Amino acid sequence: MNKTFFILLLLWSATLRCGAQEGLTYIEAAGGGKFRFHYNEQYFLVDKNCEFLVRTRVSSLTAEKQFSGPFTDYDLNGTTVLTGSYRDGKKEGTFRSFYPNGFLRWQGDFRDDQPLG
Repeated sequence: MNKTFFILLLLWSATLRCGAQEGLTYIEAAGGGKFRFHYNEQYFLVDKNCEFLVRTRVSSLTAEKQFSGPFTDYDLNGTTVLTGSYRDGKKEGTFRSFYPNGFLRWQGDFRDDQPLG
């Protein structure tokens, strides 16, 4: 119970500092029909100037606003930390996670949003 309360309090606090104002940028055009999404450590959207910003995803969207095609996640230094692909909003193909030094952390395959193997 205390852990859940603490997490909720932390998220609420982050919202006050990063998401309770108008004019914030959570998603922006990245050119070539792609968009840039700004995330915190838990993959919640945050303003691109938020102190909790840790990664940015560049990806395309379908007309239904679902991820589509290949994407790349970058850390604050512009280093690739995750790559993969979506089809109709579902994980599809090989996903790769990288350490900040560029070495492969893990790799896994997905079909229809389900891990293979």
